[in-house]
Amino acid sequence: MVLTEFSVPWVRLQLNKSGAIRGAQEVGIIIERGKK
Repeated sequence: MVLTEFSVPWVRLQLNKSGAIRGAQEVGIIIERGKK
């Protein structure tokens, strides 16, 4: 949606959650879409 709505060629979304898993300081995911 961001790629088409705002006419950007590339987007990177990074999400982190502290304390999601016991023993881990932080858990996260990075999603990249578009043309570099």
